[in-house]
Amino acid sequence: MERAELSRNSDLHASSVPAIISHQANPVVTEPYCQCRESQQSKGEIQQIVRMNVKGKSRSMRGPQRASSVLVYGLLLASIAAAAHADSAGTWQSLKSWSQNQWSAATATVPRLPATVSAQGTIEVAFSPPGGATAAIVQAVGEAKQRIWVQAYSFTSAPIAKAVLNAAKRGVEVKVVLDKSQRTQKYSVADFFANQGVPVYVDDQHAIAHNKVMVIDSGTLITGSFNFSKAAEQANAENLLIFRGNPALQQLYADNFRFHLSHSTPYRARHGLD
Repeated sequence: MERAELSRNSDLHASSVPAIISHQANPVVTEPYCQCRESQQSKGEIQQIVRMNVKGKSRSMRGPQRASSVLVYGLLLASIAAAAHADSAGTWQSLKSWSQNQWSAATATVPRLPATVSAQGTIEVAFSPPGGATAAIVQAVGEAKQRIWVQAYSFTSAPIAKAVLNAAKRGVEVKVVLDKSQRTQKYSVADFFANQGVPVYVDDQHAIAHNKVMVIDSGTLITGSFNFSKAAEQANAENLLIFRGNPALQQLYADNFRFHLSHSTPYRARHGLD
């Protein structure tokens, strides 16, 4: 990578505006969430039935018999409510644990392929030439709030590298997995990130780690032939797709990222601060 490309004075010029394609689909509701709602609804229904029974019984009872029956029903109500609450809390903990595991490298497995995913959300499309893919990636990275996971073969684009670094500085979780060629490249974005404290890994378990992917938050996915490089923007014939609002599709790529991260090794910077 040319040092000038990663300089702070690098300018970005985009000559076209990417197209956006929309899909309509029903919202996806996960099973744990349904169980939680059903548990809360069941709890309310049980409480209402018990209250009605207590009210009806109490009208026809007098003295100790009435007090005793009310006490029994009260204890029954408390027991049912506690059980429903415990079930709801357990469901929530299961959902929380499931959500955390979805993004944990420790649970990485190869996705079952080939896979078919329903169309939904929007697809932003860009080509080189005439350009504009870099600007589209920078915008998507700028929207990140939780995580940016990067898989790249060639990563030499100063605008994209700076956008990813800025995301890390504002608290976004950033992880970068690169091809083993980045270990020997004279000026590598790997050094640029590592010197700034951004976790960088090298996937050397393949002839070439040739993915060009960004997994952003829980709903944005960037992929295509477009390397994150100046050459891809200005010299090569490339394509770029940015999917938004299709969590099922993004999850496949997230699983694939975690699988490759699990056998990658941490990168150690060779140069000083860039």
